[in-house]
Amino acid sequence: MPIDLKVSYTDGTWELINIPLRIMRGHKPLEDQMKVAEAWPWTNPNYDLVLPRSPDQINSLEIDPSRQMADINRDNNFIQLNKDREGFIK
Repeated sequence: MPIDLKVSYTDGTWELINIPLRIMRGHKPLEDQMKVAEAWPWTNPNYDLVLPRSPDQINSLEIDPSRQMADINRDNNFIQLNKDREGFIK
């Protein structure tokens, strides 16, 4: 499934990123200020996203911030990063 991701930074700014699936051969119509990341091959269980800032500047990540995906468990869509960020961000 394609992903919309909100990345919030420690300085209070944020960005929206759409991660389309490669089989879509493009991306959905974008919301204001949304960027498009490299397409995700649906057969790969993992996806690496390179952000323009260092990990210590990232405050939180949220999948589907506009609540448009069919999702039965929204509790796992948001993560507030702690200062050490070990095991999550490289």
